[in-house]
Amino acid sequence: MTLSFKDLPCKTICKIFVDKSHIGEVRLDIWTGQWTLYPNFKIRPMQMDDSNNKYFSSIDAGRAMAKIFSKRFNNNKG
Repeated sequence: MTLSFKDLPCKTICKIFVDKSHIGEVRLDIWTGQWTLYPNFKIRPMQMDDSNNKYFSSIDAGRAMAKIFSKRFNNNKG
């Protein structure tokens, strides 16, 4: 699993890619300085607490989204 980031020119939105697939983006709230997850996939109810957390860097937020993504789709295999 390779994780990659692409910052947009506004510097408040960062797109997250896992194995070259766009899984969502993280956005910076300029008033609090924290990053929020905006996934492109449906999150299970048991993962809602993880997805509602706030992060102090885009890297931490992207890693958290990738972790939720891998739990969501790797458990369905097999």
